[in-house]
Amino acid sequence: MFNSNVNKWPRLALAAMLCGAPGLPTAVAGVTESYENRHDPGPPRNLAPPGVQSRLVMLGTGNPVPNPYRFGPGTAVVVNGKSYLFDAGEGVWRGLAKAATFHGGGIAQAFQVDNLTHLFITHMHPDHTIGIPALILQPWYLNRANPMDIYGPPGITRRVGAILDAWRDTIELDLAKDPTTTPHGWKARGHDFAIDTSGVVYQDQNVKVEAFQHKHWELPYNYAYRVTTPDRVLVIGGDGSGDDRLIAAAQGADVFVAEVCTEADLGNAPWGGKTVEEKGQLIWQYHIKPRDLARIAAAAKVKLLVLYHVQNYSDPYDPEAVLKEVREFYDGPVVQARDGDLF
Repeated sequence: MFNSNVNKWPRLALAAMLCGAPGLPTAVAGVTESYENRHDPGPPRNLAPPGVQSRLVMLGTGNPVPNPYRFGPGTAVVVNGKSYLFDAGEGVWRGLAKAATFHGGGIAQAFQVDNLTHLFITHMHPDHTIGIPALILQPWYLNRANPMDIYGPPGITRRVGAILDAWRDTIELDLAKDPTTTPHGWKARGHDFAIDTSGVVYQDQNVKVEAFQHKHWELPYNYAYRVTTPDRVLVIGGDGSGDDRLIAAAQGADVFVAEVCTEADLGNAPWGGKTVEEKGQLIWQYHIKPRDLARIAAAAKVKLLVLYHVQNYSDPYDPEAVLKEVREFYDGPVVQARDGDLF
Protein backbone atom coordinates (compact mmCIF):
# COMPACT_ATOMS: atom_id res chain seq x y z
CA MET A 1 0.00 0.00 0.00
CA PHE A 2 2.87 2.37 0.67
CA ASN A 3 6.33 2.92 -0.75
CA SER A 4 8.98 1.10 1.24
CA ASN A 5 10.78 4.35 2.02
CA VAL A 6 7.82 5.82 3.86
CA ASN A 7 5.49 3.00 4.78
CA LYS A 8 6.85 2.04 8.18
CA TRP A 9 4.43 4.38 9.97
CA PRO A 10 1.18 2.96 8.53
CA ARG A 11 2.39 -0.60 8.97
CA LEU A 12 3.60 -0.07 12.51
CA ALA A 13 0.40 1.77 13.35
CA LEU A 14 -1.77 -1.05 12.06
CA ALA A 15 0.31 -3.61 13.94
CA ALA A 16 0.01 -1.53 17.10
CA MET A 17 -3.75 -1.24 16.71
CA LEU A 18 -4.12 -4.97 16.24
CA CYS A 19 -2.05 -5.56 19.36
CA GLY A 20 -3.70 -2.83 21.44
CA ALA A 21 -0.43 -0.99 21.96
CA PRO A 22 -0.59 1.25 25.06
CA GLY A 23 1.48 4.12 23.67
CA LEU A 24 -1.03 5.31 21.08
CA PRO A 25 -3.81 7.88 21.61
CA THR A 26 -7.13 6.53 22.86
CA ALA A 27 -8.72 6.88 19.43
CA VAL A 28 -6.29 4.39 17.92
CA ALA A 29 -5.15 2.35 20.91
CA GLY A 30 -6.33 -1.03 19.69
CA VAL A 31 -9.11 -2.87 17.99
CA THR A 32 -10.78 -3.86 21.26
CA GLU A 33 -9.98 -0.57 23.00
CA SER A 34 -10.70 1.91 20.21
CA TYR A 35 -13.65 4.22 20.80
CA GLU A 36 -14.20 4.35 17.05
CA ASN A 37 -14.64 0.58 16.93
CA ARG A 38 -17.13 0.76 19.80
CA HIS A 39 -19.23 3.37 18.02
CA ASP A 40 -22.11 2.00 15.97
CA PRO A 41 -22.96 4.76 13.48
CA GLY A 42 -26.47 3.37 13.09
CA PRO A 43 -28.44 1.50 10.44
CA PRO A 44 -28.32 2.28 6.72
CA ARG A 45 -30.42 5.22 5.57
CA ASN A 46 -32.37 5.88 2.39
CA LEU A 47 -31.33 9.43 1.53
CA ALA A 48 -32.07 9.22 -2.20
CA PRO A 49 -34.49 11.84 -3.54
CA PRO A 50 -37.97 10.41 -4.19
CA GLY A 51 -38.56 9.12 -7.70
CA VAL A 52 -34.96 9.05 -8.94
CA GLN A 53 -34.05 6.44 -11.52
CA SER A 54 -30.39 6.18 -10.47
CA ARG A 55 -29.10 5.59 -6.96
CA LEU A 56 -25.70 5.36 -5.30
CA VAL A 57 -25.16 2.72 -2.60
CA MET A 58 -22.36 2.75 -0.02
CA LEU A 59 -21.06 -0.83 0.18
CA GLY A 60 -18.20 0.10 2.51
CA THR A 61 -17.12 3.35 4.14
CA GLY A 62 -14.16 2.29 6.27
CA ASN A 63 -10.40 2.70 6.11
CA PRO A 64 -7.60 0.08 6.39
CA VAL A 65 -8.06 -0.29 10.16
CA PRO A 66 -10.55 -3.13 10.82
CA ASN A 67 -13.88 -1.88 12.11
CA PRO A 68 -16.92 -4.03 12.97
CA TYR A 69 -19.32 -1.43 11.57
CA ARG A 70 -17.54 -0.39 8.39
CA PHE A 71 -16.34 -2.54 5.50
CA GLY A 72 -13.54 -1.38 3.22
CA PRO A 73 -14.27 1.27 0.58
CA GLY A 74 -16.75 0.39 -2.11
CA THR A 75 -19.77 1.94 -3.80
CA ALA A 76 -22.36 0.88 -6.35
CA VAL A 77 -24.37 2.84 -8.87
CA VAL A 78 -27.74 1.22 -9.57
CA VAL A 79 -29.61 2.11 -12.76
CA ASN A 80 -32.55 0.27 -14.33
CA GLY A 81 -31.94 -2.85 -12.27
CA LYS A 82 -28.26 -3.02 -13.20
CA SER A 83 -25.37 -2.40 -10.80
CA TYR A 84 -21.95 -0.88 -11.49
CA LEU A 85 -19.40 -1.37 -8.72
CA PHE A 86 -16.61 1.04 -7.79
CA ASP A 87 -13.67 -0.23 -5.73
CA ALA A 88 -13.52 -3.49 -3.82
CA GLY A 89 -12.36 -2.95 -0.27
CA GLU A 90 -12.36 -5.68 2.33
CA GLY A 91 -15.89 -6.98 2.89
CA VAL A 92 -17.70 -5.36 -0.05
CA TRP A 93 -19.23 -8.73 -0.99
CA ARG A 94 -20.95 -8.69 2.41
CA GLY A 95 -21.65 -4.98 1.99
CA LEU A 96 -23.79 -5.89 -1.02
CA ALA A 97 -25.78 -8.26 1.18
CA LYS A 98 -26.18 -5.64 3.91
CA ALA A 99 -27.56 -3.04 1.51
CA ALA A 100 -29.79 -5.55 -0.29
CA THR A 101 -31.20 -6.88 2.98
CA PHE A 102 -31.92 -3.45 4.40
CA HIS A 103 -33.34 -1.74 1.30
CA GLY A 104 -34.81 -4.74 -0.53
CA GLY A 105 -36.80 -4.18 -3.72
CA GLY A 106 -34.87 -2.79 -6.64
CA ILE A 107 -31.59 -2.69 -4.73
CA ALA A 108 -31.80 -6.37 -3.85
CA GLN A 109 -32.64 -7.19 -7.47
CA ALA A 110 -29.73 -5.11 -8.79
CA PHE A 111 -27.38 -7.02 -6.49
CA GLN A 112 -28.40 -10.46 -7.77
CA VAL A 113 -25.25 -12.26 -8.91
CA ASP A 114 -26.01 -11.99 -12.64
CA ASN A 115 -26.06 -8.21 -12.26
CA LEU A 116 -22.56 -8.11 -10.71
CA THR A 117 -20.46 -7.99 -13.86
CA HIS A 118 -18.86 -4.52 -13.96
CA LEU A 119 -16.25 -3.26 -11.49
CA PHE A 120 -14.21 -0.04 -11.73
CA ILE A 121 -11.07 0.46 -9.60
CA THR A 122 -9.93 3.97 -8.64
CA HIS A 123 -6.35 2.99 -7.80
CA MET A 124 -4.28 -0.05 -6.99
CA HIS A 125 -3.77 0.24 -3.22
CA PRO A 126 -4.81 -2.98 -1.43
CA ASP A 127 -7.49 -1.38 0.74
CA HIS A 128 -9.41 -0.62 -2.48
CA THR A 129 -8.69 -3.89 -4.29
CA ILE A 130 -8.42 -6.68 -1.72
CA GLY A 131 -12.07 -7.61 -2.21
CA ILE A 132 -11.69 -8.34 -5.94
CA PRO A 133 -11.31 -12.13 -5.49
CA ALA A 134 -14.61 -12.28 -3.60
CA LEU A 135 -16.44 -10.36 -6.33
CA ILE A 136 -15.02 -12.65 -9.02
CA LEU A 137 -15.43 -16.03 -7.36
CA GLN A 138 -18.22 -15.88 -4.77
CA PRO A 139 -20.96 -14.94 -7.30
CA TRP A 140 -19.79 -17.86 -9.44
CA TYR A 141 -20.46 -20.24 -6.56
CA LEU A 142 -23.98 -18.81 -6.57
CA ASN A 143 -24.28 -19.60 -10.30
CA ARG A 144 -23.42 -16.31 -11.96
CA ALA A 145 -23.44 -17.16 -15.66
CA ASN A 146 -21.30 -14.43 -17.20
CA PRO A 147 -17.72 -13.21 -16.74
CA MET A 148 -16.86 -10.07 -14.80
CA ASP A 149 -15.27 -7.06 -16.50
CA ILE A 150 -12.88 -5.11 -14.29
CA TYR A 151 -11.67 -1.66 -15.34
CA GLY A 152 -8.84 0.32 -13.81
CA PRO A 153 -5.34 1.74 -13.98
CA PRO A 154 -2.47 -0.05 -15.74
CA GLY A 155 -1.80 -3.27 -13.86
CA ILE A 156 -5.41 -4.30 -13.30
CA THR A 157 -5.30 -6.95 -16.04
CA ARG A 158 -2.20 -8.49 -14.50
CA ARG A 159 -3.77 -8.46 -11.04
CA VAL A 160 -6.96 -10.11 -12.29
CA GLY A 161 -4.87 -12.79 -13.99
CA ALA A 162 -2.93 -13.40 -10.79
CA ILE A 163 -6.16 -13.84 -8.84
CA LEU A 164 -7.43 -16.45 -11.29
CA ASP A 165 -4.07 -18.22 -11.23
CA ALA A 166 -4.15 -18.32 -7.42
CA TRP A 167 -7.47 -20.21 -7.46
CA ARG A 168 -6.82 -22.15 -10.66
CA ASP A 169 -6.74 -25.60 -9.02
CA THR A 170 -10.06 -25.06 -7.26
CA ILE A 171 -11.67 -23.59 -10.37
CA GLU A 172 -10.55 -26.50 -12.54
CA LEU A 173 -11.70 -29.07 -9.99
CA ASP A 174 -15.14 -27.49 -9.73
CA LEU A 175 -15.49 -27.30 -13.51
CA ALA A 176 -14.49 -30.95 -13.87
CA LYS A 177 -16.44 -32.49 -11.00
CA ASP A 178 -19.47 -30.30 -10.24
CA PRO A 179 -22.13 -30.58 -12.97
CA THR A 180 -24.04 -27.59 -11.58
CA THR A 181 -21.09 -25.22 -12.07
CA THR A 182 -21.61 -22.53 -14.70
CA PRO A 183 -18.82 -22.68 -17.30
CA HIS A 184 -18.10 -18.94 -17.62
CA GLY A 185 -19.12 -17.26 -14.37
CA TRP A 186 -15.65 -17.64 -12.84
CA LYS A 187 -13.98 -15.69 -15.62
CA ALA A 188 -12.84 -12.10 -15.28
CA ARG A 189 -11.44 -9.74 -17.89
CA GLY A 190 -9.18 -6.87 -16.95
CA HIS A 191 -9.32 -3.60 -18.87
CA ASP A 192 -6.35 -1.29 -18.27
CA PHE A 193 -6.44 2.36 -19.23
CA ALA A 194 -3.93 5.15 -18.77
CA ILE A 195 -5.77 8.46 -18.47
CA ASP A 196 -3.58 11.54 -18.09
CA THR A 197 -6.39 14.09 -17.74
CA SER A 198 -9.87 12.65 -18.33
CA GLY A 199 -11.69 10.38 -20.71
CA VAL A 200 -14.62 8.03 -21.20
CA VAL A 201 -13.70 4.49 -20.17
CA TYR A 202 -17.08 2.76 -20.43
CA GLN A 203 -20.53 3.47 -21.84
CA ASP A 204 -23.78 1.58 -22.27
CA GLN A 205 -27.50 2.39 -22.27
CA ASN A 206 -27.45 3.12 -18.52
CA VAL A 207 -24.19 4.91 -17.77
CA LYS A 208 -21.30 6.88 -19.17
CA VAL A 209 -18.24 6.42 -16.96
CA GLU A 210 -15.43 8.97 -17.20
CA ALA A 211 -12.11 8.68 -15.39
CA PHE A 212 -10.37 11.80 -14.08
CA GLN A 213 -6.72 11.61 -13.09
CA HIS A 214 -5.77 13.30 -9.80
CA LYS A 215 -2.96 13.08 -7.26
CA HIS A 216 -2.69 10.39 -4.59
CA TRP A 217 0.86 10.26 -3.26
CA GLU A 218 3.14 9.17 -6.13
CA LEU A 219 0.85 6.70 -7.85
CA PRO A 220 1.17 7.21 -11.61
CA TYR A 221 -2.57 6.70 -12.08
CA ASN A 222 -5.32 7.49 -9.60
CA TYR A 223 -8.85 8.10 -10.79
CA ALA A 224 -12.08 9.70 -9.78
CA TYR A 225 -15.07 8.35 -11.67
CA ARG A 226 -17.87 10.54 -12.99
CA VAL A 227 -20.94 8.45 -13.75
CA THR A 228 -23.58 10.09 -15.91
CA THR A 229 -26.93 8.29 -15.92
CA PRO A 230 -30.23 9.19 -17.61
CA ASP A 231 -31.24 11.39 -14.67
CA ARG A 232 -28.22 12.13 -12.45
CA VAL A 233 -24.47 12.65 -12.19
CA LEU A 234 -22.80 10.56 -9.46
CA VAL A 235 -19.09 11.01 -8.71
CA ILE A 236 -16.80 8.68 -6.76
CA GLY A 237 -13.64 10.58 -5.84
CA GLY A 238 -11.55 7.69 -4.54
CA ASP A 239 -8.42 8.65 -2.62
CA GLY A 240 -6.44 11.79 -3.30
CA SER A 241 -4.69 14.84 -1.95
CA GLY A 242 -7.27 17.35 -3.12
CA ASP A 243 -5.86 18.89 -6.28
CA ASP A 244 -8.07 21.03 -8.49
CA ARG A 245 -8.61 18.30 -11.08
CA LEU A 246 -11.34 17.00 -8.79
CA ILE A 247 -13.33 20.16 -9.51
CA ALA A 248 -13.80 19.09 -13.13
CA ALA A 249 -14.68 15.55 -12.08
CA ALA A 250 -17.32 16.72 -9.60
CA GLN A 251 -18.72 19.66 -11.59
CA GLY A 252 -22.47 19.93 -11.00
CA ALA A 253 -22.68 16.45 -9.48
CA ASP A 254 -25.87 15.36 -7.78
CA VAL A 255 -23.71 13.33 -5.37
CA PHE A 256 -19.96 13.66 -4.81
CA VAL A 257 -18.45 10.88 -2.66
CA ALA A 258 -15.07 11.88 -1.24
CA GLU A 259 -12.57 10.76 1.35
CA VAL A 260 -11.22 13.20 3.92
CA CYS A 261 -8.77 13.29 6.83
CA THR A 262 -8.94 15.37 10.00
CA GLU A 263 -6.56 18.32 10.09
CA ALA A 264 -7.24 19.57 13.61
CA ASP A 265 -6.21 16.27 15.23
CA LEU A 266 -3.43 15.31 12.83
CA GLY A 267 -0.95 15.07 15.69
CA ASN A 268 -2.74 11.92 16.85
CA ALA A 269 -2.17 10.14 13.53
CA PRO A 270 -0.11 6.99 14.20
CA TRP A 271 1.79 7.31 10.92
CA GLY A 272 3.60 9.86 8.82
CA GLY A 273 6.35 10.94 11.21
CA LYS A 274 7.03 12.01 14.78
CA THR A 275 5.92 15.63 14.66
CA VAL A 276 2.78 17.28 13.33
CA GLU A 277 4.90 18.92 10.63
CA GLU A 278 6.39 15.60 9.50
CA LYS A 279 2.98 13.96 9.49
CA GLY A 280 1.47 16.77 7.47
CA GLN A 281 4.22 16.63 4.87
CA LEU A 282 3.43 12.98 4.16
CA ILE A 283 -0.25 12.56 4.96
CA TRP A 284 -1.35 15.47 2.75
CA GLN A 285 0.27 13.73 -0.19
CA TYR A 286 -2.22 10.90 0.36
CA HIS A 287 -5.40 12.45 1.71
CA ILE A 288 -7.62 15.52 1.50
CA LYS A 289 -7.80 18.28 4.09
CA PRO A 290 -11.33 19.32 5.09
CA ARG A 291 -10.68 22.87 3.89
CA ASP A 292 -9.50 21.62 0.48
CA LEU A 293 -12.47 19.30 0.09
CA ALA A 294 -14.77 22.19 0.97
CA ARG A 295 -13.12 24.38 -1.66
CA ILE A 296 -13.45 21.67 -4.32
CA ALA A 297 -17.10 20.93 -3.52
CA ALA A 298 -18.00 24.62 -3.52
CA ALA A 299 -16.18 25.31 -6.78
CA ALA A 300 -17.83 22.29 -8.41
CA LYS A 301 -21.27 23.33 -7.11
CA VAL A 302 -22.12 19.80 -6.04
CA LYS A 303 -25.64 19.20 -4.78
CA LEU A 304 -24.63 16.75 -2.03
CA LEU A 305 -21.20 16.01 -0.57
CA VAL A 306 -20.85 12.53 0.97
CA LEU A 307 -17.86 11.72 3.21
CA TYR A 308 -16.47 8.19 3.36
CA HIS A 309 -13.14 6.42 3.98
CA VAL A 310 -12.68 8.99 6.75
CA GLN A 311 -9.45 9.29 8.76
CA ASN A 312 -10.67 10.48 12.17
CA TYR A 313 -7.85 10.99 14.70
CA SER A 314 -9.86 12.86 17.34
CA ASP A 315 -8.98 12.07 20.96
CA PRO A 316 -11.20 11.72 22.89
CA TYR A 317 -13.05 10.20 19.98
CA ASP A 318 -15.78 12.29 18.38
CA PRO A 319 -17.57 10.40 15.58
CA GLU A 320 -18.48 13.68 13.89
CA ALA A 321 -15.09 15.39 14.25
CA VAL A 322 -14.26 15.33 10.54
CA LEU A 323 -17.80 16.26 9.53
CA LYS A 324 -17.61 19.27 11.84
CA GLU A 325 -14.29 20.31 10.31
CA VAL A 326 -15.72 20.16 6.81
CA ARG A 327 -18.70 22.25 7.90
CA GLU A 328 -16.35 24.95 9.19
CA PHE A 329 -15.37 25.62 5.57
CA TYR A 330 -18.42 24.41 3.62
CA ASP A 331 -22.04 25.52 3.91
CA GLY A 332 -23.53 23.14 1.35
CA PRO A 333 -25.32 19.86 2.12
CA VAL A 334 -22.88 17.27 3.50
CA VAL A 335 -23.38 13.82 5.03
CA GLN A 336 -20.97 11.36 6.64
CA ALA A 337 -21.88 8.00 5.11
CA ARG A 338 -22.68 4.74 6.84
CA ASP A 339 -22.33 1.32 5.28
CA GLY A 340 -25.48 0.55 3.33
CA ASP A 341 -26.58 4.17 2.88
CA LEU A 342 -28.55 4.97 -0.26
CA PHE A 343 -28.19 8.32 -2.04
